[in-house]
Amino acid sequence: MIPKEDTYYVEYHGKDKAFVDASWLKAAEETCPDGYKVISKNDETIHGSFKSPVAGQMVNLGTQDFLLSGQIKCNSIIEPKTQLTNTYWLQSKIVQENPLSSAYVAKQINMTHGQVRFLATAPALKIVDYLDWKFGEAVGDIQQGDVKTKIWVNRKGAIPVGYVLTFKENCAQKIKVVPPMAMLLTGFSSSKDAEVIRTADKMVYTINKDCNEEQS
Repeated sequence: MIPKEDTYYVEYHGKDKAFVDASWLKAAEETCPDGYKVISKNDETIHGSFKSPVAGQMVNLGTQDFLLSGQIKCNSIIEPKTQLTNTYWLQSKIVQENPLSSAYVAKQINMTHGQVRFLATAPALKIVDYLDWKFGEAVGDIQQGDVKTKIWVNRKGAIPVGYVLTFKENCAQKIKVVPPMAMLLTGFSSSKDAEVIRTADKMVYTINKDCNEEQS
């Protein structure tokens, strides 16, 4: 549940569509006990796969995750009964930026909620160590005065996922994730991954941080 200005963004994810729909409605009702207006609502289905032994052979089995997100406005100002979060990603689109949870972003890039939340909240040097360990040495390393930008590529899927961290000392000023769809929009080339990822600005996920806030 993400508060923004005088509205709330409600998300729910799961493998059972009926359960996701019912849970979304319950969350919206608990957030606005006096009723609400739906400003926008979006259904998505994320298709994935995992390997499992079948008849002595490892085969790929399909998975489906249902994601329901929407923006609501309460009919009156009443303290919500649901837990709110102030840490969220922004997805850049042509006309607006949508706030999204780490759980949502994780589904789009085949990472766990905990891994993406770590990227969103950890100090810069811990993020650098983690991404170096997970994806290998950065493919791009740019120094501009006291500010540094490092770029990584996850090539494990059919389409790469890019990661960009801009930081000063141990303060992560901005982290950007370029998911597969955004990579396709850039017309990426393997020989120019670093520059494509650094400049990508459509359908990417970003968090901008305040270096005056404590990061732990």
